[in-house]
Amino acid sequence: MSEDPSGPTPAPGGEAAMTDRNTASSGAPAVPPRASRTEWYMNIAIETARRSTCIRRCYGAVVVNSAGEIVSTGHNGAPRGEAHCDELNTCIRRQYNIPSGERYEFCRSVHAEMNALLQAGRAAAGCTMYLAGFERLTGAPSYDPPCLMCSKMLVNAGIGRVVVRTPEGLAELDPQALYRQHLDGVIAKVSGKQ
Repeated sequence: MSEDPSGPTPAPGGEAAMTDRNTASSGAPAVPPRASRTEWYMNIAIETARRSTCIRRCYGAVVVNSAGEIVSTGHNGAPRGEAHCDELNTCIRRQYNIPSGERYEFCRSVHAEMNALLQAGRAAAGCTMYLAGFERLTGAPSYDPPCLMCSKMLVNAGIGRVVVRTPEGLAELDPQALYRQHLDGVIAKVSGKQ
């Protein structure tokens, strides 16, 4: 059998057929363009957040190595073997009117970042973390960066950067700079300079 010099002919149902089937004139919805890796990882983080058991905010984290391989995922929820907030239908922080971003020691949940780092172990060093969240009641995106506790863990785990959603789009955070920013804020607050 001789090869056609003009190149291979698409097989029935191959790429050419897929393109023809997905045109607006066929009435079928068009296949969306291929997501970039960053979009893909963020979509996985959002989907992972859907596993959250927190009744306030749902977060998902994805740890990705330099080869683009997913090392681990994590979502926020109670420690293993403990009742989840959505099962109890209560939130200690809400019950005592604790503002967002404060007094995390009263939260039943392990944060998504922490769970992803625990799953990754030493393989987290040099990786990128993708973090996405949303409000449980409204579904609106949540734009909070990792908290002080999580930023310390990110630094110690050796995470190279954290990609988060912002109202303007995606942003990259340096875990060390994030930790220092949190620490400066805490120092200013306790010293009365805020």
